[in-house]
Amino acid sequence: MIKNNLIVAILAVLTGMSHLHSQDIPAFPGAEGYGKYVTGGRGGRVIYVTHLRDNTDKFGAGYKGSLRAALETPGSDPITIVFKCGGVISPMGTLNCSRSNITIAGQTALGNGICIRNYGINFSGNNIILRHMRFRVGDEIMQNDPALTFSNGKKAMIDHCSFSWSVEENVNITDADSVTVQWCISSESLYSSTHIKGERAYAAQWGGEHASYHHNLLAHHNSRMPRQNGNTSNDYQLTWDYRNNVHYNWGNPEAFYGGGIEKPGGFCHSNLVNNFYKPGPATTANKLSQYFCAPSGGRPAVVGEGNEYLYGYGLWYLDGNVMYDNPEKTGDNWAGLYGPVEHHSADSFDAAPVITTDAATAYEEVPARAGATKPARDTIDARIVSEVVSGTATFGGIYGSLSGIIDSHAGTKPAGAPSSWNAWEMYLKTDSTEAPLDTDRDGIPDWWETANGLAYDDPDDGRALASDNSGYTNLEKYLNSDDVGKTGLTPIPETALSPSLYIYPNPLKETFTIQSILDPAAIEVYDLTGWKVADFSERGQREFSMASLPDGSYIVRIFFTNGEFAVSKILKE
Repeated sequence: MIKNNLIVAILAVLTGMSHLHSQDIPAFPGAEGYGKYVTGGRGGRVIYVTHLRDNTDKFGAGYKGSLRAALETPGSDPITIVFKCGGVISPMGTLNCSRSNITIAGQTALGNGICIRNYGINFSGNNIILRHMRFRVGDEIMQNDPALTFSNGKKAMIDHCSFSWSVEENVNITDADSVTVQWCISSESLYSSTHIKGERAYAAQWGGEHASYHHNLLAHHNSRMPRQNGNTSNDYQLTWDYRNNVHYNWGNPEAFYGGGIEKPGGFCHSNLVNNFYKPGPATTANKLSQYFCAPSGGRPAVVGEGNEYLYGYGLWYLDGNVMYDNPEKTGDNWAGLYGPVEHHSADSFDAAPVITTDAATAYEEVPARAGATKPARDTIDARIVSEVVSGTATFGGIYGSLSGIIDSHAGTKPAGAPSSWNAWEMYLKTDSTEAPLDTDRDGIPDWWETANGLAYDDPDDGRALASDNSGYTNLEKYLNSDDVGKTGLTPIPETALSPSLYIYPNPLKETFTIQSILDPAAIEVYDLTGWKVADFSERGQREFSMASLPDGSYIVRIFFTNGEFAVSKILKE
């Protein structure tokens, strides 16, 4: 009997250890905070997005293979969404995803990535990983969606995404638990646009019972930068951890506010640690009115027969926050908290671990690394980061011509841009024919499987655990690598583009010539909306005519006979 009990005890311990091990594997290397151990689609099926079209009718043309279809995949088994296309998706309505156990791997997109336009995305499931996606909604169709909403769900990891041009706040996370938003950029929400309530320009509404917001960049907003959503019916006992974020150019002096108590018996505990604040053109020059945060009371809740209103303020812990060029607020963080001392906590609140640097280091690292950077950082984020570093703004609106607070996506039109300009033209439209070969459809390109000792014709090895005992599947190892998005072809290094490759004349009138050591095998020419407008496939051809194309800028892809390729931009005048 003793022996049998001992065996049962050992098995129980081993089972517990196995469960603990599975829980100790981060969503990906670098995942931190309350969403660190989200598993998403780990070990499950791969669902492909093969085109940029959309249809809300499941039986209509353009639904199968769309992002909407992938998000609406039936069941709750784990799935990973992989892109075999790149460019702009313009949904016909809000993208709703109530599914749980899902990874959306935006880093797999072709060209320079995927961008969502016109409508936002709404998550309400559990166990979600979202990485390297761009959401630039705009006000063309006069709807009020945030770019991203996560509500009524648990366990979410939102990493390296970019959000802008929403009529409502760019990001809305409420009624949620165990959430991390990290290394994201929220920029240029719209001020005097089409919202029924009038002027907005809100960065984010960020709540959650256990929530981590770290290493994010918030730039060019009037308010909600962010709004701490506070204690509510569903976010009842909040531990809200906010650290190493960078804020630039807010309009309202009390732009960062919230953290109130709406439901009695609950609490709202907020850490505000080592964040960097840099006033911009829209920010008041009065240093006394530059605040880290303005705690606010909860919305009144009626309780009891006497219609008694019970509401109040949460507690805040501040330490190590920096207000640029404001030594008083930097030296005494409590001087940067707008409100009475009753809001103060002398001690920090226990929260999920995040590797934390000082605020000055965050100011160096966050602009350099935040946002959707795979397959490439787009020109919008590059401009925003440049403005943060230089302390300037390129655009504005009724708030001020160079205030950085814009009224419409159309307000980002550069001076001298042609009438054909649109705000999303930098995204190359790349179709599935450009995707690297994936014979077994396990989400991993054949070339990577071959290079890493896997079988390109085995559909099951992608979901199998990698041999390095990391706990990740082979698909996750690929998704987490620097190889994701590569074609397996070997590009010519930039240092080799000259003198081994010349394209001349540039600008050109009608024709251009390629001078190179290698023989060209094929040439493709794209306009800046991503459409292929010319294709030359005569091997060894070196002179090419663009006489039939209108003046403007183009992207040229040059494929060589040895499998290498190069990309260059040319201008036809």
